[in-house]
Amino acid sequence: MKKGFEFKIEILGVPYTVICDEKKLAEACEEAGLEVEDTQGLHVAHDLESRKIYISPLLSPTQWVQTFLHEVLHAIGNITGHLILSQSRSKAEAFVDAVATGFTTVLKNHRVRQIIDLILKGGDEDEKSTDDS
Repeated sequence: MKKGFEFKIEILGVPYTVICDEKKLAEACEEAGLEVEDTQGLHVAHDLESRKIYISPLLSPTQWVQTFLHEVLHAIGNITGHLILSQSRSKAEAFVDAVATGFTTVLKNHRVRQIIDLILKGGDEDEKSTDDS
């Protein structure tokens, strides 16, 4: 995994910076009172200007995607006010983890990603389908 990168995204129209940097993750964990050794990712949304998602660059590609989706779900909960998505309590974390893991397993299928990309671009696809999992 490439270390030390960041990019900007919008989640429900709200700008976020995604940061994949171990030092910055450690600093954010310290500020939040968390142990970096126990943290793969972190959603921080103190105000509109500082909304960030931190993800460890030490994760495998599958773990990185699952953690990214996990933190995006927290962001969606924070934006929409859905507590089951925004809270960091064990029951909420288990739910967010299950949904993120489920989406990750679906998105690992290359054919699913191709079809989603095609649909989002407004193209047409044959009815034929193959399983490239």
